Amino acid sequence: MGNLCACFSPKKVKKKPSKRFSNPPAAAGSSSRWPRVRSSRKDKLDDALIQEQALAAAILFQRHQHNGSLPFDRSASLRYPAPAVSKKHSLPRSSSSRARSLTDPLLQPHQLVNQVILVGHDFGGTCISYAMELFPFKISKAVFIAAAMLSNEQSTLDMFSQQAGSNDLMRQAQLFLYANGNDHPPTAIDLDKSLLRDLLFNQSPSKDVALASVSMRPVPFAPVLEKLALSDINYGSIRRFYIETMEDNAIPIALQESMVNAKPPEQVFRLKGADHSPFFSKPQALHKQLVEISKLPST
Repeated sequence: MGNLCACFSPKKVKKKPSKRFSNPPAAAGSSSRWPRVRSSRKDKLDDALIQEQALAAAILFQRHQHNGSLPFDRSASLRYPAPAVSKKHSLPRSSSSRARSLTDPLLQPHQLVNQVILVGHDFGGTCISYAMELFPFKISKAVFIAAAMLSNEQSTLDMFSQQAGSNDLMRQAQLFLYANGNDHPPTAIDLDKSLLRDLLFNQSPSKDVALASVSMRPVPFAPVLEKLALSDINYGSIRRFYIETMEDNAIPIALQESMVNAKPPEQVFRLKGADHSPFFSKPQALHKQLVEISKLPST
């Protein structure tokens, strides 16, 4: 900037001697203007190349717009190979790549993977029973692990009420939550944290109990009251298996056997030394039984 300002100064400014070492004098017959000429030519060539590239990109972009195709990919994560099937049968892209559109097709049950094995624990037994009634053709087997295995027109509350008089620990641990006020029915069920170990994890390692205690959340009460309509043609057509937990204080073995006798499954497995959370107390034995059930041949 100092040299630039000096060009417009009306007065000559005397330069002070510099302590920097000067460049050696140019050899005879040579000129110091050639390096600057070469640098100037190189800059002009670079500018021309950039202009050509920009012009080519602009022409290509206009062609893309004219043909109705997509513009350039912004990143490799947004590139999608062209599918071999027609667009009307293709599945929607991930919602992480673009916003969903009303024109996106909804996934139907027949578009899902082949038959699956459902596994339910505790209240999860009610959940998989509901799915079994809706999509029997997509489910090959259902496994109930110390879970509610209901009969037709029975609710989870009906099942648990069978042990109301015999399980004092469950009754002591239950905490009903009234989000709509005490003059309305409860909205959720929680459990007393001080009784969790004795109720759910009486055979589980302490570190697993500590993790589970901070991860647990209240259970909505409305689904517990819902009576399920389970038909023989849908729910009854699926192969059911029950895994009993022999040291269970939440759903005692007597209640588990009562459900098994009311609606006998194809086979009953027993986990000795397992509490209500066998994935903590007996994980390897549980894994072995699940693998065994999955390998049972079709009947």
